[in-house]
Amino acid sequence: MVAEAQRQATFNLTVLLPAVVPAPATAAAFAASGLPAAFQIRGDAITIADYGNGDVFASDPALADAVPEIDPQLRATVAGGGLGYAWQDLRGRSVLIVGGRQLGPPDLYFLYDATPVDRALDRIRLAILAGVAVAVLLALLAAHVVARGFLRPVGGVADAARRLADGDLSARAPVRGGGELADLARAFNRAADALQAAGPSLEREARRGPLSSPGAVGGLPGGGHGPVPAGLTDTLAEPPAVEAVDLGRLLEASVAARLPGAVVALPPQPVVAVADARRLGRIVDRLVDSVARRSPDAMAELSVVAVRDGAVVTVADRGPAVPHDALARLFERRAEGNPPRSGASADDDLAGAAADAATIGASLRVRARPGGGLILALAVPRAAVTGSLPLGDAANAPAEDAGAHRNP
Repeated sequence: MVAEAQRQATFNLTVLLPAVVPAPATAAAFAASGLPAAFQIRGDAITIADYGNGDVFASDPALADAVPEIDPQLRATVAGGGLGYAWQDLRGRSVLIVGGRQLGPPDLYFLYDATPVDRALDRIRLAILAGVAVAVLLALLAAHVVARGFLRPVGGVADAARRLADGDLSARAPVRGGGELADLARAFNRAADALQAAGPSLEREARRGPLSSPGAVGGLPGGGHGPVPAGLTDTLAEPPAVEAVDLGRLLEASVAARLPGAVVALPPQPVVAVADARRLGRIVDRLVDSVARRSPDAMAELSVVAVRDGAVVTVADRGPAVPHDALARLFERRAEGNPPRSGASADDDLAGAAADAATIGASLRVRARPGGGLILALAVPRAAVTGSLPLGDAANAPAEDAGAHRNP
């Protein structure tokens, strides 16, 4: 449209306007010259001839005073003898204005109706918006499909975890496809298998353990019998919170909070126990508390190892030496009202740790350390340990020599 309008304006300025002799010098002379009709024949446009000082001819009288409203840059181009154009709204009309002059006045402006162009542009804009809307809709649909494909496996694992927490030991997560989500489901299923396998053993140990009788504590080192000390019955009454526990992380967290100067040695691969997490954490905390209280300034060494029969958490210190005949009394609980005694007598932390260990099927042992100090070993049974554990030999297991005392 612009190119055609410029051709028409150029013809009007270079052919039709010079053909009128003498050239019209006023707006009235321009109207009488026949040029407006000739311009109209060449193209359907409104003609405005501006002679300056308000002397204006307009083929549409309503636009006779509209020259000041024409685009200022276009008027400057025309005043300089150039040919230019501008798209604009003029008096409520969308128009293409092409302007120019031939040697001198008048400045001629030809106004072409631009409404069809605007409508075409509106249709293009509408088509673009529709295309964008469709693209967004398709993107959302694709994202929904991808999200469902991603969340379905996660939902399966979450559902299986809820069923397992409710006591359904047969709950398993569906394994779909490959990748990390499938690995997660398989890992969960391995943990559930280990928990299900350990269930009967844990129940048997709880039934026959030293605290299974409501009126006695027989079976604890020292062979003592009598009323259950205050607090021990709570150990059995507490509902279990069975879950997978990384023994190394559990030990590191307890040491960081209670004995930050200790040395902790962990295997390259995590050793995971499926057991009552609260009791297992309490056992480790009590072992560390006992060492921190008995020998706060001596170097302590703690470790987790995987052995043939499960896993062992070892706590060794360089505290005061303990006579062999006094080792068993470490697992006794002090009589109520008695003040704490030395490391060679009853230790409430170790007594509580022994009670908790019995309820989860684990065992706690103690022996004197050559050169002074104690070695405490918490043995977690194979049935409660999951993951790939390296098969150790007898040398890997804690020594059960004549100097070792065990809480069954």
